[in-house]
Amino acid sequence: MFAPEGYVPPHKRERKTVEDILNDQAQAFEKAADALVSRRKAKRAPAAPEPEIRDGDELWAEGCGGAQLVCLNKAELAEVVDLKLSESVLDADTCGVLARWTEEGCFDQVESIDLAAARVDPGGLEQWLAAIFARFDVIPLDSFVLDGCTRPHQQLVEAFADTARVRTLRSLSLADLWLDDVDCLTLSQGLVDNGGCLTDITLDGNRIGPEGAAHLVEVLRSSPALRRVDLNHNR
Repeated sequence: MFAPEGYVPPHKRERKTVEDILNDQAQAFEKAADALVSRRKAKRAPAAPEPEIRDGDELWAEGCGGAQLVCLNKAELAEVVDLKLSESVLDADTCGVLARWTEEGCFDQVESIDLAAARVDPGGLEQWLAAIFARFDVIPLDSFVLDGCTRPHQQLVEAFADTARVRTLRSLSLADLWLDDVDCLTLSQGLVDNGGCLTDITLDGNRIGPEGAAHLVEVLRSSPALRRVDLNHNR
């Protein structure tokens, strides 16, 4: 009887200790667990959503990355009225592109911008906001939502404080941004000069106390059109 090639009789095999056997079993278990996790991730990971223009005037880019946004046809943006960028990921370079498109007039018809829960580079957001505010005499912006967006506190508040030119802005939502009483004072001073256009301000989920709320009273007094100020879930 001939043994198959490579066969090692039991008495010649290397004997392993109990510790060696346990280590081998642990390594095999780890490999199997890693393989299972990898398979589950591959199965669950959805394809990154592609930005699209719907109905000719809505740019839907919810959950999109910056690389996908900058590949859009710039010519198609001229008719866009709503920018829906919630949960998107915008790095500094992408914000720079958006700022340049804004300066070139690509968003001159935009009436609403939604950046809720977006992850945006703070410096990039400041650059884009500056471009938007510089064209507020042209852009008919009616609604701006930044709920839970990346929180560049100082830049964001100072930018919105300069609202004397924002004659069309009626709805402003700055929820879940950790704004405090000092931020509220800066913001209120700018909103007082808004020209009475604001009808809705959402500031819930921040850290605004009695002092900050008192500053908002001045906004209420100076803006007869203001119908709603949401301060829920503040300290």
